[in-house]
Amino acid sequence: ARLTNKKIELTEDKIEKINNILLTINNQIKEHPLVSITYFQPDIKKDGGKYLTIKEKIKSIDYPNEKLKLITNQQILLSNIYQIEIINQR
Repeated sequence: ARLTNKKIELTEDKIEKINNILLTINNQIKEHPLVSITYFQPDIKKDGGKYLTIKEKIKSIDYPNEKLKLITNQQILLSNIYQIEIINQR
């Protein structure tokens, strides 16, 4: 049996901070900024999921579909981001 965690509800302040960082990333998108992202990955078989932290370059932000696209073609729902930090700011 796998242990799962509940998704943490973000405060308005935390959401605003994430959105501000996403705007900064979007302004630097041509440079594919390297970021550290902690995000919620839902479990496909049961309620809950787990939090993962990765370091990866951003390919694009797909606002209409609310997804962050990584250079590896992995996609993360913007609503699942718990924390994001730019590692190599210009």
